[in-house]
Amino acid sequence: MKFYTVQHEDVWHKLKNKGVYYTEDNFICDESFSSSYKWLNDQAKRKIKKWDTDRPVWLWLKKPDLRSYRFNKDPDKPKVQNCVLIELEIPAEQVLISEFGLWHCVLNNCYMAYSDKEDLFIEKRFIKMTKAQTKKAIQDSWKRCIVEADLKLSEKFDPSYIEPVSFQAIVSCLKLDQVISYKKFKMINTY
Repeated sequence: MKFYTVQHEDVWHKLKNKGVYYTEDNFICDESFSSSYKWLNDQAKRKIKKWDTDRPVWLWLKKPDLRSYRFNKDPDKPKVQNCVLIELEIPAEQVLISEFGLWHCVLNNCYMAYSDKEDLFIEKRFIKMTKAQTKKAIQDSWKRCIVEADLKLSEKFDPSYIEPVSFQAIVSCLKLDQVISYKKFKMINTY
């Protein structure tokens, strides 16, 4: 499958020099999201045989529009950064694919309902549940954002919940022999 990742230029240099790149730092933008990232990484460990990291590399299935792409909004970062868009061909069994909008239910620690009807039903049900039961129900619902290589979400989802659909993925590392192309560009920090 074809994937894209936007990285700082130094990542590209490390990948070229070593032939492989593992994320060296934890780039979680907000520490309150750390349990969500751990959950996603745990899903990858369950699905992918040779998953050997706790800090995956993020990928897109659709080529990002570099004219409007924004990497960060950090006043401590330079206003302009040298970046690279890397296009890769990676076997589907080496990645964990999820839907970008639904991933936000995981980030926000909320139930991932298929529809308004289910959302109302589950809210009433949560009133009768213990905190542990509620937490389990919420975390069990998150698996709904994970998709297989066919990129089909459950037909149970109300389209108004997920339109437009946008797929993202994680991989344990970048490998030079999977690179199809790369393009250097300047990223504008929008702080």
